[in-house]
Amino acid sequence: MPSGGTYLFGYGSLVNRRSLARALGREVAAEELRPARLGGWRRTWGAAERVIPNGQTEAMWAAFLDLELDLAARVNGVLIAVTAAERSSLGARERGYTCVEVTNHVIVEPGLQVALLDATRTFTFAGRKEPAPVGEVVLREYLRLVEEGFAALGPEQLAEFRRSTDPAGAPFIDGPYRFADAGQNALTTWGADHDHA
Repeated sequence: MPSGGTYLFGYGSLVNRRSLARALGREVAAEELRPARLGGWRRTWGAAERVIPNGQTEAMWAAFLDLELDLAARVNGVLIAVTAAERSSLGARERGYTCVEVTNHVIVEPGLQVALLDATRTFTFAGRKEPAPVGEVVLREYLRLVEEGFAALGPEQLAEFRRSTDPAGAPFIDGPYRFADAGQNALTTWGADHDHA
């Protein structure tokens, strides 16, 4: 990782280049994603957002991936350099999460020959800004998107994602969906494929 700048640590759908490109408003090259780990955090299904599954008119609360502090744990993901404007766009998409600086928790993959310097800041989205109900369902399409992103990094990254993610505590449902909030939806892969929705 180059010295200086601001980096996002992605651990869920933002590991997927298509999903990340939609949020940033630009194409994302494979070499921009640097595999890394975050120490002291555990990946859970603790986030929830209101979504409308395909064919339904009523919104429901769906569970999404989140991070919780856990000194004994670590999770894999990616680092990507972002501009101030891109960080703002990410904040709009991840509006239910708290933006957290995690610079001192980043463990960079061996072989990248990089060092985290004081001028480098890394943030992620973890924890809820406001209390939300527990997710009623888990969207299989969302999990597929996340796993597609990790698989693109290599089979070992996908296997680690599965090992380091808590079990979902809600039933899975199939099929596409959209976020109930139109602004949030416009910054997602679903919004890219269904701008008319």
